[in-house]
Amino acid sequence: MNPITTKTIVEPLDIIPDSPTAQSSLTQITTDSSFMLRAIKQALMAKGNTYPNPLVGAIIVEDNEVVSEGFHAKAGGPHAERVALANLSRPPQRGAVLYVTLEPCSSYGRTEPCTDYLVAANFQRVVVGMIDPDPRHQGKGIDILRKAGIEVSVGVLEKECRDINSEYLYRVQRPQFGTS
Repeated sequence: MNPITTKTIVEPLDIIPDSPTAQSSLTQITTDSSFMLRAIKQALMAKGNTYPNPLVGAIIVEDNEVVSEGFHAKAGGPHAERVALANLSRPPQRGAVLYVTLEPCSSYGRTEPCTDYLVAANFQRVVVGMIDPDPRHQGKGIDILRKAGIEVSVGVLEKECRDINSEYLYRVQRPQFGTS
């Protein structure tokens, strides 16, 4: 099992409720949740069309404004992160943040690794709803992004991201996954 775990966004004992640090942390949590919810709504646009792949949505944010979004529309098609980058039609600005409901893929399959595109796009931060439970990817995408100097937050609206992918989670977590 990969040692990647869900990152706690705020350590409760490290902040005093009325301090500027507390207010900043609470604002960041609210902002991250709001943008992740929008990414989840993007993912749901493909409901019923992605089997055997998961539902994935992505949002690109610059200066606290959504500038692009995308979702994985069908198996074999471009992944949500690539769609959001293509819809932007220019490189992301310095300081851009990507919100994605599932950890970006890190290996070749029917598509190239999304991590390659995210590193090349030079995102400052990537916010991931949930780690991909598929053993081919599990934690590897997060490691690649962090090694490239990208700040990665994991676990924002994780329950909601897992809920929209219950069929995918069942398929990849059953013992015989990958043997047929």
